[in-house]
Formats: sequence, C-alpha cells, structure tokens
Amino acid sequence: MSYINKNTVLAGTFAVLGLCLSACQSEAQTEVKYDCSVSDTIAAVKSGAKEWSMQKASSSGSVVIDFSCTRSPFVGDFQKCHIQLKQNKKGQFADEIAIDGGMKAHGHGLPTVPTLSPGATAGYYEIEGLKYSMPGAWIVGFKVNIDGVTDQIIFDFII
Repeated sequence: MSYINKNTVLAGTFAVLGLCLSACQSEAQTEVKYDCSVSDTIAAVKSGAKEWSMQKASSSGSVVIDFSCTRSPFVGDFQKCHIQLKQNKKGQFADEIAIDGGMKAHGHGLPTVPTLSPGATAGYYEIEGLKYSMPGAWIVGFKVNIDGVTDQIIFDFII
C-alpha cells in the first residue's frame, strides 16, 4: 500500500470514528426516567407472579447454587429468597458463606446488608434483608468456603 493510500484509509477511519462518537454522545444525552410504580417487575409481583430462580456453577464447577425467590426481583421491599448450595451434586453446608451485590454500572452496592441463615436441610440457606433500590442491571454474589476451598458465584439479572 502506498503512502497516499494509507493516509486516505486513515482519514476514512477517523471520519467513521467521528460519526460513531457523535452518535454515542447524542445517545448519552437521552435522559432515561423510571417510574417504579408501573415497572413490569412491580406489576408481576402485584399479579402474583410465579417463583423466580437461577442456577449457576462456580468457575471450578464443584459448587452449584440455586438462587430462588418467591417472586421475580422487584424494587422497594424486602425479597423473600433462599439458596440451595450443592458441592459435587450433594447438599452441603459451607464452612463460611457470604452474600453481596450491587449495580456495577452505577458503582454502588445493595442498599441493605443481607444475611444468610442455615436451614434444617444440608445446603439450604434463607436470605434475610435483601432489597433492591432501583430498576436496572444487578448482581448478587456468594462467596463460599467448603473444606478450605473458596469459590465465588455471581448472578446477574435486570429488574
């Protein structure tokens, strides 16, 4: 490719890049407003939506968590949720287990400090104090230590 062709290609690339950036800036200026009173999630909760659950394995694959709530996650009130923890396909209580979460895009955590209380069945934990403050993309993560091995499982979903 000759020197002139390289400059022509670079000029075209910068022109396209400039158009993309101006399009992004115009999108970024669009204001998004939420009315939580009419959100689809709140409407589903009010209508008696079915139980909601997600299941995910740790990166090692040895720990699986089934994260379930009586309804789809919603804004404004405490969630009634629990997890079922399995190691190598068997219910197992963890030596240590912690829960945390937040909105990565907004750079903040959960508005509450949820806790986990073990149930009578091996691997079953009730989640108390879990609440979401606004609609959007959320993550809820569990850090699990079983037999000296620590695993982390993160669930991501949109309210």
